[in-house]
Amino acid sequence: MNIAEYAEQLFNLAYSQEMIDFITSLDGASSDEWRMKVTAIQGYYFFVFYKSTNQFFIVGYMRRGNNTTDFVYINLNNAFILSQHLLSRFRKRIIADGIKYDLRGRMFDILEHSIQTLININEEIYLCNTGISDKYNDNYFAWTKFGLIPVIRYSDIVFCGTTFISVDMLNEKQKELWDSVHSKLLEQDLLRGNRE
Repeated sequence: MNIAEYAEQLFNLAYSQEMIDFITSLDGASSDEWRMKVTAIQGYYFFVFYKSTNQFFIVGYMRRGNNTTDFVYINLNNAFILSQHLLSRFRKRIIADGIKYDLRGRMFDILEHSIQTLININEEIYLCNTGISDKYNDNYFAWTKFGLIPVIRYSDIVFCGTTFISVDMLNEKQKELWDSVHSKLLEQDLLRGNRE
């Protein structure tokens, strides 16, 4: 099974009855803090981050040899592969200066170091259909409030973030693009941070 098929399988399982039952069974009152529970469906691991049964997001786990771990962020429309390289760059640029760059090791060790990154990426992420430069052979990118993520499209459902370019590292054209998307999101009141 290749990476796109694996991610599509995770996407389908994330909307299975087993996952619906798992989410509706999450106990506890609503919280302002993200909590996390782990479940396995048909041998695939999922991490459900939630504040309530109405406010949650799902991340699948993908192991790819050579001690490499990718996570698959799943929303209503897409399975978005967050490569280990992307998460490492995001952590280094956003979470803390001088943080260990390489994320390698056992699944739960990597997850422990990636939780804040996954929450930050979930906070504001929008997939856009245009290339961001000649350097990246793509027609998509993901906008986040922290920067841009060049994206490869594997299928109608599966997209893969290849690296992360923080706002302060964008070139002039990329910064114009980031500003343009930001303005449109503000105009349409789509930024979650502005509605809370």
